[in-house]
Amino acid sequence: MPHIEERTVLYYSSVKEVIFYTGVRFDDFSLENKQELIDLLGEWLIEAKDYIDTYISRNLQKELEIGKITNIPPRIHDIATRIVANKVAQAVARRTTPLATKDSVPTITLSDNIFTDSIKQDLDQFIVNTSKPTLRISRARSKTERNVW
Repeated sequence: MPHIEERTVLYYSSVKEVIFYTGVRFDDFSLENKQELIDLLGEWLIEAKDYIDTYISRNLQKELEIGKITNIPPRIHDIATRIVANKVAQAVARRTTPLATKDSVPTITLSDNIFTDSIKQDLDQFIVNTSKPTLRISRARSKTERNVW
């Protein structure tokens, strides 16, 4: 996988992986240089990590640090890349798609969903059920008690 060495503790995946996956360039966002694109994608990767951690109710980076897991699954990095790629695609589309002209009504509606159902479905396997089983004890009712209502 390209650019694995660029992964940090701040987020899953890497800026280089997002650039490789999307082909985005700094001029797609009218940025001054590549460093501004790197900074922007880094911020979006932090947001993607938050989406992932919140959805699965886990911080895999923290679990790795304390030894609870031995590595962050490659699928998590892929999912983070896809979340940011969705945001890149939407941002580019919003910048390049004319939504309305002076005398017209908007005819195009762009989606704002970057955390898609397919991403949630892929993350479902990482949700750990932390609820403890409960024992429920109830008293058996006699036939007379059941017919009171």
